[in-house]
Amino acid sequence: MLGLHTFLCGGPAHLFVNEAYQLEQVLAQEKLTTAVRAAYGMGKNDDILTHLLALNHACAEKEKSGQKITPPGLPLLSAQHAAFITEDCIAAPQL
Repeated sequence: MLGLHTFLCGGPAHLFVNEAYQLEQVLAQEKLTTAVRAAYGMGKNDDILTHLLALNHACAEKEKSGQKITPPGLPLLSAQHAAFITEDCIAAPQL
């Protein structure tokens, strides 16, 4: 498989670029996972499904008691959303 990939993608130099890109993706995913866990108040070792189920039960209890539940997303007027949109992203390598 490596031989076919090397042939199709231009040789070992491209493999290095591809590996660097994959590492960048892994690091970005880890950063995103950390940010999402923090946003949900989840510890590094908390089980995701257990935490989300508990959160779901807490929301259901609020709803039963007539309390307002804030939905996902930015709780702002849509005209204010632009302040939270960035241009930083991982770009695909040029082949």
